[in-house]
Amino acid sequence: MEKGRNVYVSGLKLLAASFVVFIHVRFPGTFGRVMDCFARFAVPLFFVISGYYSYRIEVKAIKRRLWKVFVIALCSNILYFLYGLFSEMLAHESVGDYLTSIFNIKTISIFIFTGRNPLSEHLWYLTTMILIYLALLVFTKFWKSGKDISYRYIYILAACAFLFQIAFGLKAESADLEINYLIYRYFLFYGFPFFAYGLFLREYGERIGERYHFTCGKAVIMIIAGLALSLLQWFGIGKVEVPLGMIAVVTALALLAFVKPGPSFSAKRIFRGMEIVSAVVYIIHPLVSRILRSAISKLGISDQLSPNGYLFPLVVLGVSIVIGIAFSAVVLAISGGRRR
Repeated sequence: MEKGRNVYVSGLKLLAASFVVFIHVRFPGTFGRVMDCFARFAVPLFFVISGYYSYRIEVKAIKRRLWKVFVIALCSNILYFLYGLFSEMLAHESVGDYLTSIFNIKTISIFIFTGRNPLSEHLWYLTTMILIYLALLVFTKFWKSGKDISYRYIYILAACAFLFQIAFGLKAESADLEINYLIYRYFLFYGFPFFAYGLFLREYGERIGERYHFTCGKAVIMIIAGLALSLLQWFGIGKVEVPLGMIAVVTALALLAFVKPGPSFSAKRIFRGMEIVSAVVYIIHPLVSRILRSAISKLGISDQLSPNGYLFPLVVLGVSIVIGIAFSAVVLAISGGRRR
């Protein structure tokens, strides 16, 4: 099994980031609902990949990752805060009201206990990763040695937490049942179980692949079956954050990247570039959507490019990727220059 990073995992991250765009910037009609369902593999896959690469890492490595995610989260929040502030000023609205709407006891309490970010809701993922790495840091320090660490208790807790999400994460329209998603879509019941699943795949993935003779053909069958099962659950029972069929999709994609990564080749620069692009796409796409919507409205070109049309999500994705590529090129140029 490939133990280090590889370009295939980087490609999966970019694929997942692209589908996250389709969750937040939706296509119209039934097609939009189907794409919304299909895209539900994306965020769990991010957590699984992070968990996979966290297997038996030392305390120093966890601290480095924790600091990296914290810096990204801080910069992302500052970006959305400045955009919101600038928008209020352009609209001649009260800056004081804007600040009060963000920095008040209720908003801060909701953020702490549910991860809901008043600046941009999708940033909950970064907060969740910070909490996961903090928990992993405490757990690893308890064991003192990464070589002797056992994740058995993490697997048990993660399974129980995921069962809670299944029980409370269902929006059953026929039963007129809907529980606020903030209760179950956060650190313990969402991010942590999939992160733990990544640890599990790192520990047992190779044995699973060998025992069941995992092939690309079987992976394709798992993906198709998982998507079909997710659609049945989505349209037959009700919308959920993670349709159960997506577990098969995430497992197949992860095993393809980890167990059968294909021929190895030196692609460090490609890997780094795709990693940066996927991160930028994830972070910036809601901002791109807001700016484009505002520009379309002011320029009066909604007939050609309606924010509620089929083309708009693709444009948002395309612009986000272009920004990500440009940002990646600058980062790689700067870091390359330093190495020299």
